[in-house]
Amino acid sequence: GCVVGQLDFLPRDGFQLHCSTMRATSRGTLTLQSPDPHQAPVIDPNYLSTQDDIEDLRNGVRLAVEILEQDALAEFRGKRLSPDPALDLSDDEVLDAWVRETTHSAYHPCSTCAMGSVVDSAGAVKGAVSYTHLRAHETPEHLVCRLLLEKKKKKK
Repeated sequence: GCVVGQLDFLPRDGFQLHCSTMRATSRGTLTLQSPDPHQAPVIDPNYLSTQDDIEDLRNGVRLAVEILEQDALAEFRGKRLSPDPALDLSDDEVLDAWVRETTHSAYHPCSTCAMGSVVDSAGAVKGAVSYTHLRAHETPEHLVCRLLLEKKKKKK
């Protein structure tokens, strides 16, 4: 099935593109609530507490929608489920409110692979020819743009 948000499963096929702040500037806190080591700490992730993080997600949502609405995907694409097509993506305040209402944490926003069992020490995927798993949190911010530009150049 198709997933909207984190736990809304729909009985249909679909595809999705997620945005994430890979270099978040918001900082949370971890504090002890008592001297008892068996009592859980108080964790406040303080997500989206900086304007940089809000702007990154706002721009990411706009780019994701732009990518998914390309003509090349038209034959695979149905009605957009999220964000609602009626949402004004050009209005920063409206989009920021949507981001704050719908954003959730992720356990592995970089599509992690287990070193040793899935990929070797160089990042090459075991059993695959010419495929390397890229650890996105360690890549330069401009790398994705370069890869897209290089692919475009080769087509000429």
